[in-house]
Amino acid sequence: MNRLYEIKDVAVRLNRHPRTCRKDIKDLQAKFPNDPALHTYIGKRLRFTNEHIERIIVLCSKSKDEKM
Repeated sequence: MNRLYEIKDVAVRLNRHPRTCRKDIKDLQAKFPNDPALHTYIGKRLRFTNEHIERIIVLCSKSKDEKM
């Protein structure tokens, strides 16, 4: 079974502050409303697997490319 990570664990892997990471994920949720990597809730809390984190990295890089 895959390990589940919290937002603070994702922030550490992305080298960001947890608040900034939470804001970035909310922005990505608005841009990609059907992506399961951004919408895996257990109870009220977001949880992430390694695959989700890799997908978030791809989406963040896509988002930065679009801004340029």
